[in-house]
Amino acid sequence: RWYQRRVRESQVVDLMGKKYKYLTVYFLYLLLFLSIGNLLSIVGFESFVTSFTVPLSLGIVAFIGIYYFGIKYQRLSYFKKFLNPLELIQQFVPLISISFRLFGNILGGSIIVLLLTTFLGFL
Repeated sequence: RWYQRRVRESQVVDLMGKKYKYLTVYFLYLLLFLSIGNLLSIVGFESFVTSFTVPLSLGIVAFIGIYYFGIKYQRLSYFKKFLNPLELIQQFVPLISISFRLFGNILGGSIIVLLLTTFLGFL
């Protein structure tokens, strides 16, 4: 049990540094949530992640987290980059992009699993 915790924490530390070790729980939650959503489609249930609201809400939570930590660690200097009007648009594009990518990947995987189970049912 302690070995698993160390491995998980070391992965987060390797990616982000020791300063963000406490975010391990968040990343494990995302991994578990998306894994269960994908495994449901293998069993035959519709994955709850195939609704576009779920990836969008996950993206919004990450978006809020980015701003929270940006303001927490950089204070008012975090807003210096928003002086350029184009930068305001660039802040919202990744939110929509990651939502569509996650939605498309999981929906595509669910469709492939459905096609395979239907094809194997005919054999």
